[in-house]
Amino acid sequence: MLPICLEPDAFPRSVREATVSYYAARTLHFSSLSPGTCALAHALTGDVDEAYRLFRLAAGMDLDDVKDETATGLHTASQGGAYMAATMGLAGVRPDGDTLVVDPALPGTWGAVSLPLRHRGMRLRVRMNHEAVTIRMLSPGTLTVRYAGETTTHRNGAGEKRAVHLCVTRRTAGAPA
Repeated sequence: MLPICLEPDAFPRSVREATVSYYAARTLHFSSLSPGTCALAHALTGDVDEAYRLFRLAAGMDLDDVKDETATGLHTASQGGAYMAATMGLAGVRPDGDTLVVDPALPGTWGAVSLPLRHRGMRLRVRMNHEAVTIRMLSPGTLTVRYAGETTTHRNGAGEKRAVHLCVTRRTAGAPA
């Protein structure tokens, strides 16, 4: 599933779904490495509930001492997987070459998410809830964003802190009804 997580746009949605379904039935998550990767893969196929369950498992690997071994060291790769699942999967913010893709699948229990990011050297603050996404450009440069199938380019001059409002009506995948 790792290739799907690293290059999701290289695979048709049907291939991503079939692959995730195949491995979901066979993965027991005995390794601390699998929950984060699987959470990201599930988020990329729109299975927000399973993505969130696995994200919580990855994030809690040390916090909840799931494997009863935290005293001997942290599972840093699991924490990295949890970070990727949260940012690239559930928040849906990921690079695709020079373009920043924004495709949120927020769990219904998350009211909002705010992420400090760097993309192509530009400092950004991405904030989203179930109705809107805003990207604040904190440094000068050009930002190309793909959101809801539309690609737009935004420029920010020196000393400016431009806000890019991507949506005010689209609900994210896990939004409460």
